[in-house]
Amino acid sequence: MHFGKAVSADLQAPGLENTYHHSTKLLVRAILDARDEDGDRLDRPMPAWKGRLSRAQALDIIAFLKTLHA
Repeated sequence: MHFGKAVSADLQAPGLENTYHHSTKLLVRAILDARDEDGDRLDRPMPAWKGRLSRAQALDIIAFLKTLHA
């Protein structure tokens, strides 16, 4: 998805349904460090949000994402 010059992942993408069910620990790592379960860098456009988001904020995002698949 594009929003002006910003690029965002499609949160409604069918491939992300499985992501919502990964462990909270893996989702926090994906959000804050942009790393997958093996520690490899996630593909762009996923940025690392560490330093801009707190762990508590990442957990709030995860809670929201899980409501999309309820």
